[in-house]
Amino acid sequence: MLTARRPFFNHESSVCPIFIPKPSQAMITSEQKHNALEKLLQSEEFLHSTTGKELLRYLVNAAIKGVFPKETTIALEVFGRKNFNPAEDSIVRSNVHNIRKKLDSYYLKEGQDDPVRIVIHKGQYRVDFIKAGKHAARLKPVQRFSLHTAVLKYSTIVVISLLVITALYFCLKYQALQRIVFPIAKDDPIWSSFLQSDKPTLIVFGDYYLIVEHRKDLNRSQEIRDYQVDSYEDLKEYRALTKNPDVYRPHFNMLPHHTEQNLFDLLPLFSSMRERVNHTVSSRLTWQEIKENNVIYAGKIKNLRLLRQFTTNLWIRNQKDSHVINIVDDKGDTLDTFLRYRAIESLNPDEFLTKNYYNRDYAAIIKAPGPDDNTVLIFMGIGYISLVETVKMLTGKQSLAAMEEKIGRDYEEIPPYFEMIVEVSGFRRTGLRWDVKFFREIDPNAVLNNLGEE
Repeated sequence: MLTARRPFFNHESSVCPIFIPKPSQAMITSEQKHNALEKLLQSEEFLHSTTGKELLRYLVNAAIKGVFPKETTIALEVFGRKNFNPAEDSIVRSNVHNIRKKLDSYYLKEGQDDPVRIVIHKGQYRVDFIKAGKHAARLKPVQRFSLHTAVLKYSTIVVISLLVITALYFCLKYQALQRIVFPIAKDDPIWSSFLQSDKPTLIVFGDYYLIVEHRKDLNRSQEIRDYQVDSYEDLKEYRALTKNPDVYRPHFNMLPHHTEQNLFDLLPLFSSMRERVNHTVSSRLTWQEIKENNVIYAGKIKNLRLLRQFTTNLWIRNQKDSHVINIVDDKGDTLDTFLRYRAIESLNPDEFLTKNYYNRDYAAIIKAPGPDDNTVLIFMGIGYISLVETVKMLTGKQSLAAMEEKIGRDYEEIPPYFEMIVEVSGFRRTGLRWDVKFFREIDPNAVLNNLGEE
């Protein structure tokens, strides 16, 4: 079994701190500071902002007294938050940020001639008072408009964007060309049973079981993805439960959005050698097709269906709708657990699509014997990120060599049948890295003795 070191995270920042010199407060009296505050509070920027007024007054009075409160103190004394946790509650930061924006706007408009200005520097909660005569040029930007400058600016952006898109296009074309011109070797220990076999290859994608229900009360039909309906037997139970016989499965399939990427990675492996390749979906897969082909499955764990029996007696265990993979030995002892993890601040769909977040996902790769002297290779991921990356890993020449080299540290040669766990981690869908967390040789009889034609 492979044992991988825990990833090391260095939380110390490598960014050099920026020191902002404290503006001079000489000759600014307390009366002038209070006058500057009161004029601000009566301005259009703060007139209708009760919270902003209260917070700014608190910060200014504290600064006049020479006190610079911390975030927790502000949360308690201004917002009444007794059990305040700055890691979970951003009320102080967001309100101070809003005040900074109001201050900038005020001094560009109403307060451009104010003799004393109030400043709250970024990353701080302390208030500084500055004389406008000395610092106005820094705080008041010169606004000029030049048609020539604007055209030049946006033309440059367009040209750079076109160059980036062109470079990306040729990069992708080069990668695709490399896959065809430099394919995986026919005698590769993982792929040889496919590339040197007389049997055709059948690529099976894990699809969603879609049903169509006719609603008499609405006088129309609607497509439904019910997570409790995943087979024909489930469909019959659904009909009985809803007492609606007019429920059926459509002739088309609903495929996950990662399917095209899996197809893009798998097809060049076979097209370069003109191998016979077909494809289907797991909800329509038959036992006869499993016997007549070498099978490659790419999909989520919950969509294995008929292929699940190839995983029953292995050490890799996962329940159908679970986000956890366990390693359980022959004695029934759990040796390890792998849990999908996402560091997401909000469940808002709009923020989920735009915000960066750390993702750690897991996929299992299983190569098992088939029922008729054929081979079954299964890529099953908890999430689609791990699924896409593991298929890409095993079909890319360099990544495949790196993976086989890592396994070779514990095995003299890659066994014909195996089970493996791969961890994929990174921020959102970029900068992803993979690591083999578990690898074990499979006894072919443990699989073959469990197969049936169900």
